[in-house]
Amino acid sequence: MTEHIRVTGAVQGIGYRPFAVKEAVKLHIGGEVRNAGGVVEITATGKKAALDEFARRLRDEAPEGAAVLSVVRTPLPAQTFDGFRVVQSSEDAGTAKELPVFPPDLAMCTVCDREMNDPADRRYRYPLISCAGCGPRFSILKALPYDRENTTMEDFAMCPQCAADYAAGRRHYAQTVSCPDCGPQMILSLQDGAASTEKRVRYTGEKAMKQACALLRAGGILAVKGIGGFQFFCSPFNGPAAERLRRIKGREKKPFAVMCADMAEIRRICPVSDEEEALLRSPARPIVLVGDGRVFPFSPAVCGDSRYAGLFLPSFGVQERLVKECGPLIATSANLSGQPIPTDEKTYFAGMDGRNAADSENSLPHPDGVLYHGRRILRPLDDSVAFVSAGRTAMVRRSRGYVPTPVFLQEKTAENSGSVIFAAGGDLKAAFALRRGGRVILSQYFGDLEEYANLQNYRKEEQNYETIFGAEPGVIVCDLHPRYFSSAFAADLAAERGLPLVKVQHHHAHIASVMAEHGLDSCIGIAFDGTGYGNDGSLWGGEFLLCRGASAERRASLSPVLLAGGDVASVQAKQTADCYRYAAGDRNIPPLLAGLLEHRISTAESTSAGRLFDAAASLLGLRDENGYEGECAIALENAAAKAAEIKTPKEVLREMRVRGWFREEDLVKKGSGRILLDQTAFVRAMTEAQAHGADSREVALAFHAALASCSVSVCEAIAEESGERRVALSGGVFANRILRDEMREGLTERGLDVYFNEQVPMNDGGIALGQALIAGRASVPADAAKAE
Repeated sequence: MTEHIRVTGAVQGIGYRPFAVKEAVKLHIGGEVRNAGGVVEITATGKKAALDEFARRLRDEAPEGAAVLSVVRTPLPAQTFDGFRVVQSSEDAGTAKELPVFPPDLAMCTVCDREMNDPADRRYRYPLISCAGCGPRFSILKALPYDRENTTMEDFAMCPQCAADYAAGRRHYAQTVSCPDCGPQMILSLQDGAASTEKRVRYTGEKAMKQACALLRAGGILAVKGIGGFQFFCSPFNGPAAERLRRIKGREKKPFAVMCADMAEIRRICPVSDEEEALLRSPARPIVLVGDGRVFPFSPAVCGDSRYAGLFLPSFGVQERLVKECGPLIATSANLSGQPIPTDEKTYFAGMDGRNAADSENSLPHPDGVLYHGRRILRPLDDSVAFVSAGRTAMVRRSRGYVPTPVFLQEKTAENSGSVIFAAGGDLKAAFALRRGGRVILSQYFGDLEEYANLQNYRKEEQNYETIFGAEPGVIVCDLHPRYFSSAFAADLAAERGLPLVKVQHHHAHIASVMAEHGLDSCIGIAFDGTGYGNDGSLWGGEFLLCRGASAERRASLSPVLLAGGDVASVQAKQTADCYRYAAGDRNIPPLLAGLLEHRISTAESTSAGRLFDAAASLLGLRDENGYEGECAIALENAAAKAAEIKTPKEVLREMRVRGWFREEDLVKKGSGRILLDQTAFVRAMTEAQAHGADSREVALAFHAALASCSVSVCEAIAEESGERRVALSGGVFANRILRDEMREGLTERGLDVYFNEQVPMNDGGIALGQALIAGRASVPADAAKAE
C-alpha cells in the first residue's frame, strides 16, 4: 500500500529528511521525501504494519532539535519505488492553515565539538564547523524550503569530500556543511595603528585564530563576527580593557555579560541551580542572570552595581575556541549603545574608518582587531537574556536561539484562523508578531524604534517574515499610543493594503501575552511597567485589569500623580521624586518645577509603577538618574536585598507598620470607583521613616513588601467580587525579583493561581503576542472601517 505522509512542526534544518530515509530503509519501505514549504512531505510504499511503525517513528523518534506537531497520513493509489530517497524540494506545501515552524540558530553539538578538537579529524580546529543538527539556521535563511540555495551558504561550493558528507552519514543533507578547504574562513584584521582599511594587517585561517587569542591575552579588544552579528570580546579581569570597551560602545554603566568555556568555569564564578544549568546548556545558549548578590571575581567595570552576573556558554566554534584558550571573556554586541548590532564586515569597516577620520577629540576609540568570516548574515540577532524564578524561565530578551520558534496557542477555537494577523508590538524593546490560527511567530529584538536604524531593520524584517513564512496579513493590530513609530507603521500598512486596523491598550496586551502562553480565557491582570498610553489618554503603568476573552476592565490602579518634563521623567529620577513630593503636599521643590506642576504646563498624569520605583530610589538617596533603563529601580532592589540578608520582607514591613508607616489602610483607597494604591502615601511613608532615622535599606525593603502586600489585597478584593481566581503578572517592573517573589507568595497564600511570562519577555518585547491574541479573539466585522 502507498501513503502520502505530511509532517508538520520544526522539521526542516535539523536533519529530518535523512532521518526519514534511514528509518524507511530499516523498515523496507520504498518512496521519497522532500521539503515542501515549511513542512516535510513523504510518499511511502510498504506493508501496513511497516507504514504504521514508520509513522510512529516519524512522530516519536525524530532527531534532536525537531518538534513534530502532526503526522498526517492519506492513502494513495499504489506506487512502486526503487529504494527510498530525498527528492527536489517544493516551495508549495498546499493551502497553509498554520504558519510553518522553522528552527532557530542552534548551538554547536557535542559531536561537532569533539570533531573540532580531534587532531585526526579533517575539520580539526575549523571554528565554523556544523552538521545536520547544529549551526546557523534562521540568521542565514532567505526562503523556505530550507535548502542550500535558499541560504547564504549558496556562496560556498562544496568540495568533493563535503559533497560526499552531504550525500550520506552525519551530514546527510546538512545545508551548512563545509570545511577548511571549501567553507567560509576566519580573517583577522589588526588595527596596528592604521587609520585606513587598506593598511591593516591581515591573517587568515588558523593563523587568524591564534593571533586573535594572542590579542585577547595581551589585554586587547576584539570585534568578532558571530552567528547573528558582530560582538566585542575582552577580558573581564582587565579593568582598563573593560573601561575602554565602555568608551567604544558609549555605554557608561550597563553591566556586561561574560562568556565561559563550560559549566565548570561558570561554577567557579558562582553556584547555579539545576534549572539555571539546564537553561545555560540549552541549544539557545542565552545569557542567564545568576548570582543573587554574590561578589564576582571580575573587574568592577563588568557588572557594576548589579547583584547578578550575566553568564553564558559559547554557541559556535569561534566563540568556544576563544574562551577555551583565553578564559572567560566579556561578550557584548559590537554596536554603539542603542543602535543595531552590525552584521556586515564591509559596513562595519566603513563605520570604523568614519570614526577614525573624525576629529580625534570627538571620535570614539576602536577595537584592536576584527575577526570575521565571509558567510553572510541576513538578519541581526542579539543574544537572548533570561533568568530563573521559582524554577521557571523568565525571559528578558528573546532573540538568537529562540526566534523564529512559534508560541503555540491553546485556544479552543481560533477566530480569523484563515487570516494572518500582524501585531506591531511597541516602540521599546521592539518585536512584532505574525499569527495564523494557533501559532504566533515573534520577531527578534530590535531595540528602541526611536533610533532610525532600528526602525529600518524592523520594517525590513516585517517584509522578510511575510516572504519566508508565506504570511501576508489580513488584519493589522498595534498599540493604542498615537505617537508610537510601531503604531504609525501599522497604520500605514493597513492603509496601503486596505486592511482593518485594531488598536489594543498597552497593559491589556501585557496581560494577554501571559494569557496566550498559559491558555487562559480570563484572569485578573497586574501590569507594572514604565509607561503605556491609557484608554483615557493619560499615562498608565500600575494597572489591575479584569480580562475576559478579548476585553479588559480597569478595576484598580496606582493613584495618578502629575509628572512634569515628558520623557525626561524616565531619566531624571530626582525631578520625578520632586513631582511625587509635590503631589504628597511638600512644596519645597525647585520653583520652576513647582510652577510647571501648579499650572499644569508640560505635565501628564501617571499611574506608572516604574516611575514610583525611580522616585523611591531618589527619595532614599540611592540614585538620582537612570544612566541606563532601570538603573534606579535596580539600586532600590539592591538596597532592599541587603536588608533582606538580615530580615525577611514581611518582618521589616511588620516593624514599619507598628511605627505607623506603610499601613495598608493608608495605602489602599476603596470607593465607588476603581480601587487606588495611593502613590503619595507610599512617598509619605518613606520620607517619614527616613526622617525618624530608619535605615534606607530597610525602608527600601518595606516599600517592596508594602507594594506587594497591598497588590495582593487588591487582587483578593477583585477576586471576591468577580469570582476570578487566576492572576497574570506582566510588565518590566517584574524583572525585580523581590517584588516578583513577594507577589507570587502572597497571591498563592490567598489561594489564587499565579502566572508569569515564560516564553516571551515580561517587558515590551512580549506585547506583540498579547496583541495577536486579542485581535484573534475580537471579531472584526466585514464592514469594519478601513484605516485612513
